[in-house]
Amino acid sequence: MIAEHAQVEQQGLALVADAKALVIRDAPSYQRAGLMLRTVKDYIRRVAEVTEPVVTAALAAHRAAVAQRTNLEAPAKEAEGVLKRAMIGYTEEIDRQRREAQRRADEEEAATRLAAVAEEEERQVAAAMEAEARGEEEQVAAILTAPVVVAPVLAPPVVLPPKPKVEGISFREDWDFEITDPAILPREYLIPDSVKIRGVVRALKGAVVIPGVRVFPKTVMASR
Repeated sequence: MIAEHAQVEQQGLALVADAKALVIRDAPSYQRAGLMLRTVKDYIRRVAEVTEPVVTAALAAHRAAVAQRTNLEAPAKEAEGVLKRAMIGYTEEIDRQRREAQRRADEEEAATRLAAVAEEEERQVAAAMEAEARGEEEQVAAILTAPVVVAPVLAPPVVLPPKPKVEGISFREDWDFEITDPAILPREYLIPDSVKIRGVVRALKGAVVIPGVRVFPKTVMASR
């Protein structure tokens, strides 16, 4: 088998040398090139005959190994998916609780500040009424136009649920998408269907007109 492979390889190298040496300058040399193409086709068939048993066996072995690996990995993949979904769900719930706790703290701080402002405004109104009762009109105006100043509100500490940590496990924010209406997608996000265009062009040839597409013939050589 090794000797046969070596013989075929030498034939291939000889083909390359002959092809490079041939210069097509007239009809006879053109004919020789055509005959050489037939020899190339014969060589390719010979290569297929020599290597087919090995290729077939290797492909079958590869497919069997991949199938075995896939079957063995399937339970682990399923378990991994279950665990990851559960862990992500838990961390998202913790984040939701943290956001909710912060929201409640912010609302409580705002309510406390509003109450302090209202209390200070009531105090100013009372002071203005007392000044008015004393006939101090200028003092009344000064009290009512003075800015309302309250002491800084010390919000209670926010108790946030701790984030779980596991060695070797980390989380990062990722972004995904889904197409909700393909009809309104911007042009730069559209991919031309080359397979469909080529099928229509080959079927209708020069009779087809597709906006944005130039249809043209080209010469393709075939050898038998």
